[in-house]
Amino acid sequence: MRLSTLVSNLTSQSLVSVLVVLLIATGLGAFGTTYSVYHIMSSNPMSDGQHNTRYVIIDDWSPDKDLQWLPPLLSYQDGTALLELLGEGKGALTYDSKLVAQQPDSSYVYELTTRATTPDFFSIFRAQFKYGAPWSMAEDINRTAVVVLSHHANKVLFDSKDSVGQLVYLDSKAYTVVGVLKDFEMTPKVYDLHVDPYAATEDLYIPFYTAIENDVLPHGRLLGWRDEPISGFRDVLTTSMIWLQLWTQFDSTQSMAAFRSALAGYTEQQFLKGRMLRGRDQFELLTPAQWLQRNQVVNSDSKLLLILAVVFLVICLVCVAALLFASYATRRRSLNVYRALGASKQYVSRLLFAELSLLALSGCSLGLLLTALGLSYMEKLYGSSYQQVASLDITPIIIAAACCLLGVVLASVLPISQCCHSKSIYIRR
Repeated sequence: MRLSTLVSNLTSQSLVSVLVVLLIATGLGAFGTTYSVYHIMSSNPMSDGQHNTRYVIIDDWSPDKDLQWLPPLLSYQDGTALLELLGEGKGALTYDSKLVAQQPDSSYVYELTTRATTPDFFSIFRAQFKYGAPWSMAEDINRTAVVVLSHHANKVLFDSKDSVGQLVYLDSKAYTVVGVLKDFEMTPKVYDLHVDPYAATEDLYIPFYTAIENDVLPHGRLLGWRDEPISGFRDVLTTSMIWLQLWTQFDSTQSMAAFRSALAGYTEQQFLKGRMLRGRDQFELLTPAQWLQRNQVVNSDSKLLLILAVVFLVICLVCVAALLFASYATRRRSLNVYRALGASKQYVSRLLFAELSLLALSGCSLGLLLTALGLSYMEKLYGSSYQQVASLDITPIIIAAACCLLGVVLASVLPISQCCHSKSIYIRR
């Protein structure tokens, strides 16, 4: 059958054809936008590291029965002590901040997001380097003033050139660039879910102990429940206030078991010192998936929106089926002509399916455009913090389009079947 014949048949039913296309496009646009966002929000970028990557939690919170809250962070004393217990494992002790960056020969300043961390951070979270390399643990312990730039920060400060060895002032202190990252994105940002799980990765990365030495203040939460006097940032280091995160990674189950045993010994020791008031064994090693679930990254509102989008798509497809019933009821006379000219029921069925396929492809094309516009609108509506979530990912778009096409086919089976087997379609003799 020719395309011109299909177009001619659809043109004769122009109102129904337009309504079918609009229903398919609207249903796909709503479902595609919602599912794309949900797909990114619910993804686990560390899924391949589940077996050997762990987030460390120690419960040194109030024994008050009304405060059944598990502290998600570590104090400076605990974080640094546990870092030394890792043995053969890797550890990223980290917190976030913001620094003002400036080139030595420039009057322009930039406030850039910053992460203070130990060098294993880059290997644990697979951040690849375009230029240079991370600092060593020895440089970190010796408080060496070095910095790793993100791709974006290197573009802003050095016009995307190889800046290794260059100086940059951070809060008026000189740092030497030792590395530049390639594009490094992680959504959700598994290694820091406390402030904004969908924020972009940081612009600057500096050694953890160097940050402490230079009084780089944490930008995230600083929590505590004991009555401990604090007059400045240095006092925080000697208190039980929690503000640090520790991620670990092990090459074998034996090394992980050894760290777990050392961690149990450490909590026992702290219990005997009057800490760990909820119990001596209150610690956890969580996988990335467990950490995402613990923080409820995909909340109930997102799930509800996805369910509503699915329901809306189903309603649109039901309306498509109703329109097809009405359309085929008015076309029985023309379909009789095909049968009178010798066309079989199978031919009529294929003709109707071909017409519907053309409508479905048109509707899906328009629906994909609406999906792209919907994601763009959501990014503008929620700002830069939503940019990573509202990005156009081809995988969920293809899945959404496939689901829509399958739904259209299922919605058309009954109308086409009833039309082709109707007693009014026959040859008068």
